[in-house]
Amino acid sequence: MKISTTEVSEMSDPVYITIEQCEKHREKLQGSLCDSISKEREDRKEDQDRLERGIERLENRMDRMNSKLSAVVIELLIGLLLGILAYIGGKI
Repeated sequence: MKISTTEVSEMSDPVYITIEQCEKHREKLQGSLCDSISKEREDRKEDQDRLERGIERLENRMDRMNSKLSAVVIELLIGLLLGILAYIGGKI
């Protein structure tokens, strides 16, 4: 991006800082960045734990449903077997 001469003249005077001030601000920003990264890691860990608990609850629910469906299938098979036996018994 080019800056025209009119834009340069409208800009405020440059501000000069010392190396010490620059280092101080850099260290402050670096500390802030490290804190932000640590916080993000903690948040991600909490989210991962919450997701794992949710998946575990879903798996438990699916296991219960599977058990119930298995019981229904067994009852249907027993009923079918008894029906066949009753039909055969009625023929004899």
